Amino acid sequence: MLVDAPVKGFQTIVAVTDIPTELPPIDLTERFDPRDYSGVGVEGGVAEGRELDVSETMAVFAASVVEEKPEVLESAALMYPPLLRQAGIEGRAVLEFVVDPRGFVEANTIKVIKSSHPAFTAAAVEAAPKMRFSPARVNGRPVRVLVRLPFDFTLVKR
Repeated sequence: MLVDAPVKGFQTIVAVTDIPTELPPIDLTERFDPRDYSGVGVEGGVAEGRELDVSETMAVFAASVVEEKPEVLESAALMYPPLLRQAGIEGRAVLEFVVDPRGFVEANTIKVIKSSHPAFTAAAVEAAPKMRFSPARVNGRPVRVLVRLPFDFTLVKR
């Protein structure tokens, strides 16, 4: 049974009732070549040797459960909305998004959690996809991770 949404918690596995009694045909002339079984593979690859889009096939982990949390490597220029700057208004926009195993923000996952002004929201949403993170890791492997990040807009006091 295939499930469209990821299962949360535990699941009961039903035992197979139809057990095959026939073996597939075996070719005894086929020779084993150990070079074909090196154990070397491609991250995100499958048996046919093609690469899959890891952003679509891998689960998303919460930042609280990964062994190595993502860290900002490259910040994007956060454009302070000119009208709010002139008015002396400071604020914050909090976004949530998925960082892929390569450290890039998946733009289609950006979600606004809260914001003090729509103009701050727009500036933060524009900046987020331009950021670069160190990948989150579980068991030493890079994984997709859900990140919640505040974007602060503060004026320099003179």
